[in-house]
Amino acid sequence: MRVVGFIRLYGEHFPVAMKMIFDPRCRITLIDGITRREKMPVKVLYIGRYYNGEYIEKAIFDRFETVIEKRTTLFSARRHAEKLRAQADLLLCDIGWPYHGLINRNGSFLELPDWVNMSIFLEETWEETKQLFHKTIRRQDLRYIRIEGYRSETTSDPKEVADFYDRMYLPFMRSKHGGSMVKARKGHFVRRGRKGALLKILKDDKMLAGGIVFEEDDALFFLWIGLAPECFEHPPRALISAVYYFGIQYAQEMGCEVVDFTGTRAFMGDGTFRFKRKWGAGLSDTFSPSSILFKPENGNETAARFCQEFPMLARRRNGPEWLFLSLDQPVDEKRLKSYYKEFECDGISRLSVIDASGQAADLSAVDLESLNARVAVASLKNFADHYRKNAP
Repeated sequence: MRVVGFIRLYGEHFPVAMKMIFDPRCRITLIDGITRREKMPVKVLYIGRYYNGEYIEKAIFDRFETVIEKRTTLFSARRHAEKLRAQADLLLCDIGWPYHGLINRNGSFLELPDWVNMSIFLEETWEETKQLFHKTIRRQDLRYIRIEGYRSETTSDPKEVADFYDRMYLPFMRSKHGGSMVKARKGHFVRRGRKGALLKILKDDKMLAGGIVFEEDDALFFLWIGLAPECFEHPPRALISAVYYFGIQYAQEMGCEVVDFTGTRAFMGDGTFRFKRKWGAGLSDTFSPSSILFKPENGNETAARFCQEFPMLARRRNGPEWLFLSLDQPVDEKRLKSYYKEFECDGISRLSVIDASGQAADLSAVDLESLNARVAVASLKNFADHYRKNAP
């Protein structure tokens, strides 16, 4: 079973997870920054235990400074947060399971899964599987892979796997995630590589990237990826695509039915989510029980513009739902189609678009069902009502 495979792959992290559950320490931070895309000033009140703190900062801000930081415990966090709440445009609470449920008992926060699972269900033949890839992957990435001359080899040699861990995987994780990295222990890493395989991506006989893949029942798990240090800053053209392409091809050759990309952060339209989606991956909310809690305030224009800039993957009763806000322009058919093109995939219950422009367009002729979308009209005064756990 896939659940048994998951436990075998990630069971080593369970003691750490249990320790974190019983650790009551947390911090409250008032952050003043400029958003990454629209360069908009925003103040965020962050309550957390730094599970996703550094990642959230990188996802949101182009630059920022910490105005106030208080170290406290889960038992007194609410009292300290209430004193600072008026100074912030919005609130993010990242305290992990099961405490997020206690904080959000009244459903006043929007719940965002901190990690989701993404996977591809392979077709009978390789040619049919390639048709699952987005057309930009087929037309561009696969062509670049051929032009660059990438090829793949596999090995289960423990020495090569250990060298990959030291030389590529660990430095790459540090460069990408910094202090928020969750690294695999070397012994566990080597055992998985020995029982599975190290997929090596080569160009002119030089290894530029690789990944540990592990077969369990009918699934091939993509566990860990690493790049050569010279590729960290500016990866060669289509190098990451080559890892995915040859990994999926390897799964097909091994007779697997599923390629499981395991955990993916997706709650603010993360680029990794969109990249995996282009390879045909669907989404399921089965990787983590923890939610990041998000709360903007009605009437706060900065908070509304933040919601416009960052789509939210919400945890809803009927499954994961993408939530978009349009403040500056009315929602029209062209915009709905762009959301569908960028974010729709298997496992998404629907795309919810909040039109707070004050000039809603006539969408009576648009086939919303085919776009798996619904449009709700709101205003600056009440837009935040849609950013609640049980919003309609």
